Amino acid sequence: MKKHAYLIIAHHEFEYLKRLLGMLDDKRNDIYILIDSKAEGYNKSELLQSCHFSKVFLCEEQIAISWGSFSLIEAEYILLKTAYKCGGYSYYHLISGNDIVLKNQDYIHAFFEKTDLEYIHFCSEEDNRLFRERYCLYYFFRESVGKTKGIKFIMERCLVHIQKWIKVDRSRKNPLVFYSGSNWFSITEKMVELAIQSEDWVKSTFKYSFCCDEVFLQTIAMNSNLKEKIAPVGNLRKIAWVKGEAYVWKEDDLEELLKCEELFARKVSQNQSGKLIENIERQLIES
Repeated sequence: MKKHAYLIIAHHEFEYLKRLLGMLDDKRNDIYILIDSKAEGYNKSELLQSCHFSKVFLCEEQIAISWGSFSLIEAEYILLKTAYKCGGYSYYHLISGNDIVLKNQDYIHAFFEKTDLEYIHFCSEEDNRLFRERYCLYYFFRESVGKTKGIKFIMERCLVHIQKWIKVDRSRKNPLVFYSGSNWFSITEKMVELAIQSEDWVKSTFKYSFCCDEVFLQTIAMNSNLKEKIAPVGNLRKIAWVKGEAYVWKEDDLEELLKCEELFARKVSQNQSGKLIENIERQLIES
């Protein structure tokens, strides 16, 4: 039996995280969780005991994760390498602690048994051009700035304008063509091996970059011999955007989510999506 590895990055809402683990609980799944070292209010024992059939692992290596910074790439690598050491997984799924599962485990495993494709999302060429500044310039304060707009944010913006004025382009000598897309994925062990082999290049290329967790894997994949294995349907995540932020799905969206082809949706919140979560949990049990 080929198992799946679920890789979860969690920051908060740990009561909902336990419910998410329940949706993934299956003897065919192992679950790896990386919790932001800044997070509070979770019980390690409760998380580890949330599943009856899946093995749950909390990554021993913890880091402080800041939005838009290289720490997000580091978090993904910790999860990938931790799961890869166990080995033997047919698919590795990166999801957020605020994602929800839309199909039952029999459906998901049957889906992936029929394929060996890489489920990665890619932006349009126009969006790729908009992403250039993220990896061409240096963002030295990103780890401490995150989404705040204090003095370091102002300093970072000033440095960005100076770099654009003097035409800094740290990617000029890079032989690869860069691509971008959503950071969530479902990939095979071959792609995981390729990502791990590329870690030194990723560190040298994307350290002090901005939101390049949405660039590094796409770039690795499209410049590799696995390019032909990239699925045309994206990453199987249902995501809606409102003013640059992921929309929080609510009770009124239930029918849309149940009818969609995607396997996962981002994002939900226990406070805003309570009835929706209950209804989907019920559907997963009954289906």
